[in-house]
Amino acid sequence: MSGEFFKNEEINSKIKEHLNLNFEGEKFAYFIINKANLNEISIINNNQEWFDLYIKQKHQVADPVVTKSLSRLGDFTWDQWDESIIFTA
Repeated sequence: MSGEFFKNEEINSKIKEHLNLNFEGEKFAYFIINKANLNEISIINNNQEWFDLYIKQKHQVADPVVTKSLSRLGDFTWDQWDESIIFTA
């Protein structure tokens, strides 16, 4: 995956605009991550301060949602996930 793919500000701003319009009042995070290198990550969200800290502390390496997502394609909502599935090895 090229760094240009997930760091394209024009595309990312359009995605964020769409999410803000369609999920007004909801907290969201849209991750774009290189499965081969978890340090290559971009997070489009509406809680920037928290996700800046998330990236700085490299939480994506241990985040159970990220690690489970590495074996699947597509999006999901929290309603689709059972905590027992997410938080088991």
